[in-house]
Amino acid sequence: MGQDAYRVEDRVMISIKDFSFKFKGSKERILDDVTLEISPGEFMLVTGPSGCGKSTLSLCIAGFSRELGEPEGSILVDGKNVIDGNVFESSSLVGIVQQDPESQLVALTVEEEVSFGPENLNLSHDEIEERIGWGLKMAKADHLRKRATYELSGGEKQKIALASMLAMRPKVLIFDEPTSNLDPVATKEIFDSIISLKRDTDMTIVVMEHKLQSLIRYADSMIRMEDGRITASGSPDEVLSTKDLKEYGMCSPLKGEAKDLEMRYGSVILEIDDISFSYGDRDVLKEVSFKAREGEMICIMGENGSGKTTFLYTILGFLRPDEGSVRVMGKEVRKNSISSNARNVGLVFQNPNHQIFEDSVEKEIQFAARNFDVRPPDTGEFLERFKLPVDKDKKPFKLSFGQKRRLNVASVCSYGPKILMLDEPFIGQDFKNATNLVQILDDIRDDDNLIMFVSHDPRMISQYCTRIVFFEDGRIIYDDSPENVFNMMERDNRNEFIPKGMGECT
Repeated sequence: MGQDAYRVEDRVMISIKDFSFKFKGSKERILDDVTLEISPGEFMLVTGPSGCGKSTLSLCIAGFSRELGEPEGSILVDGKNVIDGNVFESSSLVGIVQQDPESQLVALTVEEEVSFGPENLNLSHDEIEERIGWGLKMAKADHLRKRATYELSGGEKQKIALASMLAMRPKVLIFDEPTSNLDPVATKEIFDSIISLKRDTDMTIVVMEHKLQSLIRYADSMIRMEDGRITASGSPDEVLSTKDLKEYGMCSPLKGEAKDLEMRYGSVILEIDDISFSYGDRDVLKEVSFKAREGEMICIMGENGSGKTTFLYTILGFLRPDEGSVRVMGKEVRKNSISSNARNVGLVFQNPNHQIFEDSVEKEIQFAARNFDVRPPDTGEFLERFKLPVDKDKKPFKLSFGQKRRLNVASVCSYGPKILMLDEPFIGQDFKNATNLVQILDDIRDDDNLIMFVSHDPRMISQYCTRIVFFEDGRIIYDDSPENVFNMMERDNRNEFIPKGMGECT
């Protein structure tokens, strides 16, 4: 597979033959008879619907298959068997930048984080220093070197995860949906780093991604996966032309006919007056005022660190504003307990792993409803509605990242809160699953509920939202219809946030 342009020499960097995999204690194959070759210096894109096996494939290439489950077949990286070898040996061959950067950080400071891998290789002080500098430079994160890791934004954490992998000087670098919860500015910065690595190094690069349009022109090859199998492979043009890829909306235009939103709103059920909030001496929200009515679907936008998540937390009562007031259904939030507020205000956290409490999918779906003494939903109906695996006894942490996110949403929807807030509901979702989720939210909105979600996916925003609220540096700077907000963004040169008409993934 591939072109002579990226062949460093006549050999294969990654050779996968008849490979299958299932997790320990499971009968279900997550990967099924995968055969694939990737050449040295090749840049391969891997795409496919949520839960198709992309993340599992990346972990197996990195040498984790024996740790996690039962592999069959063979995987060779640079001629070495990574199935029967140990993870330490594989770490100098393959680096992974994962979907959730928090799960990858182990140190308290950036410098310690980037030096962690080289120090474990027992390198000299001078060599470690050189690698720290090179990794941070390639990740465009030199300015973060003296920062604490817990102070970083999501985009900054992803850059440090990348720098840490680069400091190991791997021959293969895998990106597992590295921008799934990043704003457009941070997404562009990560993609620019990937493009620089392609241009300036001879690393073999594999990117698992739903956002194809920014990277497709740089890829040498591409595969599509579904149900643990490779269903299409070849050049990007060849794979993009396949019928099954088009059906999953990978190349769908971002703009389309706007949905008829039937602008009929009920009473004001959320009122926020001049709230401010700070973490120590850092001001996060600054004199924010806001009102929302029944029947609205509001998208909250802004760069990472602009105050969006903190804003949601003040509405539920997780955080108490330093100044100002928040009223839900006419009642002051600060006067109620969080559990009392949560009966009317449901929240889906940004990280899917932070909102899983039970040991089966069925129990997780019913968790919130039982907590609020509400009749739980029919499990089978919810599994079908949210496109989740049919095995209701499956352990939630064995689901893919995207499936965990849909399970989070299902659980919070189970008890019918009047206000539903979702922090990045579309992370880890292919176009088809993202569309299904937003249609579910739209049905809930139609029942005179208020939907508010943080997102930067223009396909969902332009066609379904009644209003965009845009944060910058802790303040709301735009609050209007999507059309008007996008016009103001264009006027103010915030073009990264504006939906582009694609037509094709080029």
